Amino acid sequence: MNEQTLKAALKNEAAASALVGLIFDHVTAQPVSQLLRPERILAHIDAALDEGALERQIDRHLRPWFDREAERLDGRREERVRDWLTAEAIAELRALAAKPVQLDKAQIERFVHQPGVKQMITSVVKETIERFISALNPSNLFGGGRRGLGLMGGITGQFEAQIQRVARSFIDTSMESMLTRVAQLMASPETARQLGRMKLSGFESTLERRICDLWQAGADALPRDDLLEILPGLIAHNLSRPALRDALLDEVKRWLEIEGDRPLGEVMADMNLRDVWRQEIVEIAGPLLGGFAEGDAFNDWIAQFVAPA
Repeated sequence: MNEQTLKAALKNEAAASALVGLIFDHVTAQPVSQLLRPERILAHIDAALDEGALERQIDRHLRPWFDREAERLDGRREERVRDWLTAEAIAELRALAAKPVQLDKAQIERFVHQPGVKQMITSVVKETIERFISALNPSNLFGGGRRGLGLMGGITGQFEAQIQRVARSFIDTSMESMLTRVAQLMASPETARQLGRMKLSGFESTLERRICDLWQAGADALPRDDLLEILPGLIAHNLSRPALRDALLDEVKRWLEIEGDRPLGEVMADMNLRDVWRQEIVEIAGPLLGGFAEGDAFNDWIAQFVAPA
């Protein structure tokens, strides 16, 4: 085939499309391991998630997407969470939500014995006992103020002071055992069942929540711009960690151990992608070859193989 014949074939859309299809078939017939290398995949991830490149993509696409999605949701104000789920998914999620939540007793004990938590619980117990003592005050029980009770006022003051001393002593000596008991109750089967009922109630309520309300709640609660600002640096930081890089490489290698000897086309067919991608690549690339054959780049390339006249 001479130069003119090749150019004519590439300019013919049907012929060019057939050629693209043949190239696609040839490539997808090769074993996956011949086309993919774990180190190359990691290099591609590094390039795609480069901090500067990621910042540009976030500014150009992700930030505007949030605004566009808010506008779209505003036009679908009655769309609810249940609209996104099938009946089967709702039933499965409902069953999962209803399961008891067994808390770890050791973790609870560590939590309730932390100084801040202990102080908070102690304050609540102290306040509750003080209110109870106040309610037992004879002047409150029988009505009237201390000044009106005469001798009863002095007895009342002594009674209240004595009770408060006993209460403070009780709190000081019994708080540790009380906290341990709290941990036991929180780790009990009954608490686990109660938490399961609470989860189920929360799930049923969430099903009826409007998507636009959830979106707005998330927008109000999260500092979106601040989070997007740190996202590129966070990703770059983790991609530089040897442990993560080793894990990514290991997973790619294990995937290749399973799929590496198979032709790429078979792997794509498992995902129902081969025929779809072939058709789209042929439709797009076929017509492009005609324009390519008329360009200087093609003429310079083919001139290397044409003998001078």
